[in-house]
Amino acid sequence: MIRKIAFIAGVVSSTVLVAQWQELPVPTTIKGFSIKSLAIGNQHVIWALGIKNQQESALFSWHEAGSSWQEISKKLPYVEAIAANNNNILFALQKTNGAASLQAWNGSSWQEMYRIEHARIGSLAALGKNKICAVINEKAYMLNGESWHQLGTIEGLREVAAGGGNTLFARRFNFEAALNPVTAVPAHSLELLRWENVTKTWQKQNVVSEEKEKGIMSIAAQGDTTLWLIIREGAMGGKAYSWNHENQKLEQRGVNSDLYLVAASNDGTVWALSGSPGQPGRKLYRWVEEKSVPAQKGQES
Repeated sequence: MIRKIAFIAGVVSSTVLVAQWQELPVPTTIKGFSIKSLAIGNQHVIWALGIKNQQESALFSWHEAGSSWQEISKKLPYVEAIAANNNNILFALQKTNGAASLQAWNGSSWQEMYRIEHARIGSLAALGKNKICAVINEKAYMLNGESWHQLGTIEGLREVAAGGGNTLFARRFNFEAALNPVTAVPAHSLELLRWENVTKTWQKQNVVSEEKEKGIMSIAAQGDTTLWLIIREGAMGGKAYSWNHENQKLEQRGVNSDLYLVAASNDGTVWALSGSPGQPGRKLYRWVEEKSVPAQKGQES
């Protein structure tokens, strides 16, 4: 069953823009698995990573026509993150014997692309066919072709998000602020960064207040200019927001306050997941914006 939770965003002439989170079915084939992350190629190509006991993993693909999920792989244990690019190629970071193994899905099996020894795995983002950014040992690394190189010198990265072209955002734990004897407030030690290709540095983005910044749970880039965020609102999760890099405008998206993770693609597709891994009753949502003409006086709505 697909349910919609409406949120009227505004009125343009006589047309009402209804923006809403549309509830979608959670993979029913999962037995003991909990969804850990989502990867979006486009509106028709969605993957979900399921994990069990932090060891077993399963990969599921979304079938729009039947509004259902299909299990496609259970052969890659210890997967920590997945990401998809605009060419609908899926990548995974696997933890194996103290190393980070970057794998690519060819439609029927996984193939190792690269391995980094003595690595602690974090987040993963795909920018192109062979252009991937990963958080390894809390630093950002870019794989361009067959070689890895570090992006900047900043440490403490928790998550990276890739938009169009070379656009990269990151969520970071600010050790300097947390350890400052004068202003040491661990609750305010999270910050958002954007990679600047000209200066080759990470630049802080003043997207939200420090009070809200401390609660950022997940980020996802939609194209070059839009960043989606989940900001914690309480014990059950957070609300979704979108931020435009060009006009610096932050907008709340929907009224759901139990969201945990957000994923987006360059074609405008945005999905969200409620509840933390292992928590019962988790739900999947897709962001939908629809234009409808209000009923005229005397007409049924």
